[in-house]
Amino acid sequence: MRPHDSKGETHWCEQRPGRAFATAALDAGHTVVGTVRKPDQMTAFEQLAPDRAHARMLDVTDTDPVAPTVAAIENEMGAIDVLANNADPPEPAGAPRSG
Repeated sequence: MRPHDSKGETHWCEQRPGRAFATAALDAGHTVVGTVRKPDQMTAFEQLAPDRAHARMLDVTDTDPVAPTVAAIENEMGAIDVLANNADPPEPAGAPRSG
């Protein structure tokens, strides 16, 4: 990716390793569109780099909004250069959450 003209999308950016990937890309000067599941996480993510961190609400376990969300991102920002989908696998009920 080239700084300032590349876009990446990171799913579940409120958790590791998505958050670490997004932060590293932002630190390198890239634009990142990160998806979050809660409204308060949108502001926190966008504050990482106000001009280059863009949050979208999306829970990829609900597949219906995935394609329209990706299309809206591409329409607004251009083609996605890097897509990092690192959603955690489901864990058994009562199991401690990783990350």
